[in-house]
Amino acid sequence: MLVKHGIHAFAKMQEPACKIDMHVMAHSMGAYVVREAFDDADDTADIAQKSWSVSQVMLVGADVSVASLSAGNPKSSSLYRNCARLTNYHNPFDNALSVSAVKRIGVAPRAGRRGLEAPLHDKVADVHCGEYYENRFRDESFNHGHTWYFDDTHFLQDVYLTICGEIDRVSIPTRTKTRDSELALRV
Repeated sequence: MLVKHGIHAFAKMQEPACKIDMHVMAHSMGAYVVREAFDDADDTADIAQKSWSVSQVMLVGADVSVASLSAGNPKSSSLYRNCARLTNYHNPFDNALSVSAVKRIGVAPRAGRRGLEAPLHDKVADVHCGEYYENRFRDESFNHGHTWYFDDTHFLQDVYLTICGEIDRVSIPTRTKTRDSELALRV
């Protein structure tokens, strides 16, 4: 449905000189749906022959495997080809995604819990939210580690700055770099 009624309609209307940016934010299994829809769009002739793209793709607590978003994985090639930047927000305290990983016998860690593995695709900003979450929400309910993002003004400010696209991903003021030079939501 996303390909037929979303991407198809969008690709059909997109003009080369269009000044309107389209952004996609997907949470949890929605990240899987988006990745699959971009991949399926490549297999749809009237979409594949059009030049189309979205500006910012933001995956929040993504319930997709880390490996599926790696730079060389063909399942994500369309996603990377058809966006300006992909931001993956992840939280190691996401209990819902720990259950999802257990369902897969632990062999497919989830991107929304672990983050992406190096080397990252050139278009990726992988934002670790664990320290921020731990300092701010330490004693919340079981599922809170998976849903807190949408009630937090600091996180939403980061999303806003990401959507604006005017600041390079490593210089967005709501972020910092860790000792390992990874991006993290600023505490």
